[in-house]
Amino acid sequence: MARRRRGRDVDRVRKADRTVTEHWDETFESVLRPYLPTLPEGAPLAPDLVTAAFGLNSVATVGLIAALEDAYGVTFPDEDLVPANFRTPGSVWALLTRLRATSGRP
Repeated sequence: MARRRRGRDVDRVRKADRTVTEHWDETFESVLRPYLPTLPEGAPLAPDLVTAAFGLNSVATVGLIAALEDAYGVTFPDEDLVPANFRTPGSVWALLTRLRATSGRP
């Protein structure tokens, strides 16, 4: 059951990655970049960049979640705390955009 759910989560996130049409704001990039310590300074933060390849591990993800919650006034529900949602900047932004929309935050 968990494996099947995880597959659906990954599929949903991949679809969200492909449908990110607006670029994120400066706040998002300034919050995310410190959690990607091996991303060279000044390197572009592409929507499909694999965050784990640039240093985002499970411990850092907890810090990122807290930082995003503080910056945007949202709460990440437990059901959204799956690795696929933090795989790329695009997947994180898609999740954050959805959370902001459902919370009534701009």
